[in-house]
Amino acid sequence: MGRKFFVGGNWKCNGTVEEVKKIVSTLNAGDLPSTDIVEVVVSPPFVFLTSVKSELRPEIQVAAQNCWVKKGGAFTGEVRYVSLHHSLSIISLLYRKCIESLFKLGMIAT
Repeated sequence: MGRKFFVGGNWKCNGTVEEVKKIVSTLNAGDLPSTDIVEVVVSPPFVFLTSVKSELRPEIQVAAQNCWVKKGGAFTGEVRYVSLHHSLSIISLLYRKCIESLFKLGMIAT
């Protein structure tokens, strides 16, 4: 057997709900070689992870991505469990800003 190729797409923090739906639709309609030849993986922002995974065809894998307080771009942040320590107030503020930004961008319904 020959070499297996890997193709990955990291969306960073880019994409609206409609843009993500369009990307998923395009990927679903694409002509892909067998999974024996190539592994295709996409990494949408964290807020789209569940919807992309449920709507994307099974040959295309989904990797976790994170979110940030800015509107689009090559920003990265963290969505993770945080243990209690002296910087908890800073982390809480950051998470609050992330959630506020997601509401403003329409990525979380009110």
